[in-house]
Amino acid sequence: MAQQEKLVAQQKQAPTTMPQGGTRTMRPPSFGFAGDASSGGPEQGERGLEVTNYTLVAEEIHAAIAKKAHDVTKVEIALAKLDQNPTAIQNLSEVYLKRYRKDLMTELANEFMGDDLLYIHQLMAGGKKPTDERPAKTFDFPALAQTLAAAIKGAPTDATKVFTLLAQVEGTPALLTQLKAAYRAAAGNELSADLAVALQGDQLVHAMQLIQDHSGMERVNVKTEEEAAEAQAIIQQIRETYGIEVNSEAGVEAAKAHYKKVPKEIFDQLKPMAWEIADLRALQSALAHFAPILGEQRAGSSMGAKPQEVLTASRVNQGISDDSGKAKLESGTNAQAFYETQNITMFNSGTSGKGSENNGGPFLSTEQSMEGQWIHEATHRLLEYGLEGYYAAGGFWEAITTHTWTEDAENPMTSYGYRSGAEDMCEAVKFYFIDPEQLQAQCPRRYAYIDKLVGDWKLKDSK
Repeated sequence: MAQQEKLVAQQKQAPTTMPQGGTRTMRPPSFGFAGDASSGGPEQGERGLEVTNYTLVAEEIHAAIAKKAHDVTKVEIALAKLDQNPTAIQNLSEVYLKRYRKDLMTELANEFMGDDLLYIHQLMAGGKKPTDERPAKTFDFPALAQTLAAAIKGAPTDATKVFTLLAQVEGTPALLTQLKAAYRAAAGNELSADLAVALQGDQLVHAMQLIQDHSGMERVNVKTEEEAAEAQAIIQQIRETYGIEVNSEAGVEAAKAHYKKVPKEIFDQLKPMAWEIADLRALQSALAHFAPILGEQRAGSSMGAKPQEVLTASRVNQGISDDSGKAKLESGTNAQAFYETQNITMFNSGTSGKGSENNGGPFLSTEQSMEGQWIHEATHRLLEYGLEGYYAAGGFWEAITTHTWTEDAENPMTSYGYRSGAEDMCEAVKFYFIDPEQLQAQCPRRYAYIDKLVGDWKLKDSK
């Protein structure tokens, strides 16, 4: 069989098209909305949905372990679907424990050893928590490509070493592009073509998964088929009703547009992440609070004459510390609003459920915490017009970072709100929508101002 024919035949078996392997793709229909391409918004209906089902992935791993000769490649294929995302790894572990009454990592450690176990640890991100600091990686791509070529073209091919080398770039699109270019220069051939010659069956499927390009796809992890349908419905509703595209690639591009001095090697390590169903539910709940000024409803509101300030919502791995040549990826940034591109993005640390604790919030569940994060970031854009009035209402701020120091000033709701007038307002709006009683009791002047601001969204003659 010719190289290309073999490659195409093997790729047809890839997990992204096999529901029984825990992952499948769905292509939603096209939807239009008020902020379409003709008015400067993103084109709609072009992104597919790639769904990974934790229950099916757990079954796949258990079946591979249960075989008399343990199928380590099947285990690796299953774990690679989680993209080394700590939240996804934790969710899979919980599903596995509930289904088989065994700890997943312990069972893997009991069944595998040596390089196989080291690689499994690598795929599971070493058990790191979402808030752990993970220093930015740097790569010597020519050297990495030469080592990879030697592993591929050896006699025999060292499949485990190939997998370990490919996994180092963690599926990051920019890094994969550089690795493929370096391999082309070092080996005189395309990486995918050489893999197709050297590997076969499950090993080739796994290698292709590691170098897979998810461009044009939005990914979501679920536990049931019902959650898969719910995820698709949420994304559709957010697009149709609120005029906002769920597009994680847009978050990476938004960061690149926002920061002017950040080194390329930092940008290269940003990557779109898969959504958890909880992430999507929180985003949907947050946007519902702003419904009168989003999508088609906006035209009938007090904001109807102005372009919509939020057009995309994203999930990205990490934020960037600052706009300088010494910038680094940081795990402590929960979320961010990017003004230049009308984007709001949630980072991995924002999905841990700890953001509300850091901000002094009262929210108990992870979803409530994430809803609060989304409200906070949306407020940066959607209510920016109300900042000057907010300063006067609370009496605490004279300008965005200047205190009045007057005795009768009303203090911000949270410690995070002391950073600036803008952060103060975003925190107060978060409380207004999720815990209005606490805001009214603690900051009645802030509550009254926000209540009027929100009340004014509907025009007097509108129904």
